[in-house]
Amino acid sequence: MLEFTDSPYVFVPPKPSRLILGFVRWYNRFFYMPRIKMMRRVIVTNPDILQPVRAANCNRILFLPNHSTHCDPEIMMESQRQLGIVSTFMAAYDVFQRSRRDAWMIQHCGVFSIDRDGSDRQALKTAIDILATGKYALTVFPEGNVNFTNDRVQSFLEGAAFIALKAARECEGQGEIYAVPVAIKVTHTTDARKMLYDRLSQMAIQADTTCDRAADLQVELRRIGIVILRQALTAHRYAVPAGDVDDLGVFLQTVVGTIVEDLEQDMERQPRTRDTLDDRVRAIRRVVHEMLIDEEQVDKHTVAQGWSDRVMLAFRALSYSGDYVAESPTVDRVGETIEKLMEDQVSLMPPAYAERHAYVRLCEPVPLSTYLEAFKTRTRGALQELTEHTEAAVQSGLDVLNTELETPGAQPF
Repeated sequence: MLEFTDSPYVFVPPKPSRLILGFVRWYNRFFYMPRIKMMRRVIVTNPDILQPVRAANCNRILFLPNHSTHCDPEIMMESQRQLGIVSTFMAAYDVFQRSRRDAWMIQHCGVFSIDRDGSDRQALKTAIDILATGKYALTVFPEGNVNFTNDRVQSFLEGAAFIALKAARECEGQGEIYAVPVAIKVTHTTDARKMLYDRLSQMAIQADTTCDRAADLQVELRRIGIVILRQALTAHRYAVPAGDVDDLGVFLQTVVGTIVEDLEQDMERQPRTRDTLDDRVRAIRRVVHEMLIDEEQVDKHTVAQGWSDRVMLAFRALSYSGDYVAESPTVDRVGETIEKLMEDQVSLMPPAYAERHAYVRLCEPVPLSTYLEAFKTRTRGALQELTEHTEAAVQSGLDVLNTELETPGAQPF
């Protein structure tokens, strides 16, 4: 997981240009994806599922894909090119901070910003207006962050459902809006095991340890990952749990719980009884972010930055389940976990290392009018139901894609 930006937030509106979008789509299709990212093909497996929707409502479509790689926006752009659809995209403000040239380019492709750590009314209004107007489709990644667990969907946030149902309410009686869950599955098309061992060895050297290529890879991956985590804990002056780690999931939960309780005590915050560990981490991050961008609290920025570093460590540790590789140790899952661990170790996006294909499965379109009455009378319940439905649909789509795969990446490591 890359670092979050704490630059002062300025909303970046979409300024879609057909000319620039056409060039970027061409560049994405023939150069960026296949040559820089080694994503050789993007295959939409069931494009016909959208035909009735396109005939009925033009572009009033909210695409809701899973977000397991940094290539997902480009995969969606190429998928939508194949489908003959032009979509705007909601993206974290961090994306616009990386390069002024790239920020200008993606803005003119229809990408707009959202402050994911605050209440961004402009972003929400823009998204709702896009769906209500129907000139362009809209793509939102409901998981929020790149998670590197391509076979397992992470919990969808309710923001996408809120946008969808608010837009449907504004358009009531003027035409249907559809939510389309999208399952993206990225898989290796060559034997990538040597490259993955090389990457794990690089991480081991960075962590002042070694990688034993004669040992079981799962054991080495787990050991090196724990070494990296313990080093991060030591850097933040936390007591490092000693001894063997029998249950990695419990170990990670314990580590995160310690960091969160420590931060809440320092910040004099009291969590709500119903809050999960994830809720508490996100709440701390929001408070810290608001402090760091508040010019009237400059005197607190040094302390807030220390809190920010610690909550980022908690975010990262919490994003590992502990059993993802053990459940099914395929080349793909091992590759995702190594890539995630490398990114967390150096806070940089690792370069592509092996050829891959992306398979895209469109799930059954959801007419949002079916949720409108519930949204009017019990808003929270309707948001939760739509969120759970779309999340389950994406997971089901991934399961279908996985049963059909016979690529080298789908094979046991």
